[in-house]
Amino acid sequence: MAKAYAVMLGVLLGSHAFVGWFIEGERMLGVLNVDTFNDIVYTLCAVALLFVGSTHTPAKVIQGVLLLVGALFVVMGIGGTLDEHLGGLLPSGTTIIDHLLLFGTGGAALLLGVSPRAREPLTTNGTALN
Repeated sequence: MAKAYAVMLGVLLGSHAFVGWFIEGERMLGVLNVDTFNDIVYTLCAVALLFVGSTHTPAKVIQGVLLLVGALFVVMGIGGTLDEHLGGLLPSGTTIIDHLLLFGTGGAALLLGVSPRAREPLTTNGTALN
C-alpha cells in the first residue's frame, strides 16, 4: 500500500511542481500557491517518492520516505497556518486549499509511514497489484 501511495503522491506533487515552474508569482487555478519554495520542495519530494515507488526498494525505506515527506508537509501546513507567507518563503501566501493539500497528503503519508499494513501490496481478487 505504501508503495502505491508513494507513486500517487509523487505524481500529484510532480505535476503541481512542473506547472508551478512556469507560472511563478501567480496562483495555479486561482487557489494553489506556486512560489519557488513550493516548487523546489514539491520537486524534491516527488523525485524521492517516485524513486522509492517505482524501484525494488525495501518497505522500510518507502515508509521512511513517507514519514519524512509527511512530517515536512505537516510542518509546512502548521507554519502556513501561523504565518500565511511562511516567513517570507511564500510571497503569494497560502490558501485553505494549500492547507488541505499539506495536511491531507502529509497526514496520510505519516499514517502510512507508521502503519504495519503499509508493507502489504495492494491486491485485487487475491492478486498483488504492486
